[in-house]
Amino acid sequence: MDFNLMESAENLSIGQAKVILIVFILTILLLIVGLEVFESRNRLSDGQLKSRPEVQINLPKPEYKEVNYESYKQWEKLLDNYKVDQAGRLLEIPPVKIVEFPENMGQIDSIDKRKRIFFNIVAIGAYHANKRILRQRDKVTQLFNQYYVFGHLGEQGKAWLKDKFEQYGVKEKGDWQTRVSRLKKRLDIIPLSLILAQAASESGWGTSRFAIKANNIFGEWTFDPNEPGIIPKRRPTGATYKIRKFPSIEAAINSYLLNLNTHFAYNRLREIRSELRKEENKLNSLQLSAGIIKYSEKREEYVEQINNIIKYNNLRKFDELLRTDK
Repeated sequence: MDFNLMESAENLSIGQAKVILIVFILTILLLIVGLEVFESRNRLSDGQLKSRPEVQINLPKPEYKEVNYESYKQWEKLLDNYKVDQAGRLLEIPPVKIVEFPENMGQIDSIDKRKRIFFNIVAIGAYHANKRILRQRDKVTQLFNQYYVFGHLGEQGKAWLKDKFEQYGVKEKGDWQTRVSRLKKRLDIIPLSLILAQAASESGWGTSRFAIKANNIFGEWTFDPNEPGIIPKRRPTGATYKIRKFPSIEAAINSYLLNLNTHFAYNRLREIRSELRKEENKLNSLQLSAGIIKYSEKREEYVEQINNIIKYNNLRKFDELLRTDK
């Protein structure tokens, strides 16, 4: 019998046992330390928690110049100062706030030129509106992380979140983490290409009476008698709705985004978007458009029309603006 081999095996077993014992002891020590930290945190009074300095999370407030040109030629002059691709699509976004479309949009003889000016004007407003949503999403994430680390939110953070819960129709049920998840599912962007296609379809490329007189480029209605609006000429007898009037094109875009992000009719759109987010895929307007089937009585025909506008005009190129911007 090889006694040297037996002795080596015995020494190896003793060595393994020592390692296991050391790991076990370290694990116990870590558990004890963790429990102490947890209990000490729980022993803090509400006053002590509130006395901790609140982490200030302030959203940047970009400064925009209001633009209200009467003629499309003035828009052309402004857009000439910014980079465009070969098709004339903006590659950078001017820091301007769009008030109204020029009234002479319908006087542009060239269809391609009219489309180009229309898409670039709406893209500016849609870009700024989406960037605002992205900044708010970032703030929600930061507040959630602050709560996770400190176990507490300051009054300012709680008030801001409460306002967003109400604005986006997130009901007060479920735990706080669940409500934040529901909020982020709604507080999200819509690709520029989908916005541009619907705006083109609903406003006649910025030439409709409602686009010019009411800044309404998405065909939104209102049933509120106290809200500004225009009565359609062909409104059925007995109907009470009006075409909603907005103070600016940017206000119309913001209302449209809130509508898609909160109304039950567009729940399917939000589900598709959420799935794309989970899979870390780009937001594809040709997929999301399936979720706006209830936007028009034409349903499937309307979705097909919107998709055709996106594809024919290569509007998904505009979506790169949000992806490449830092």
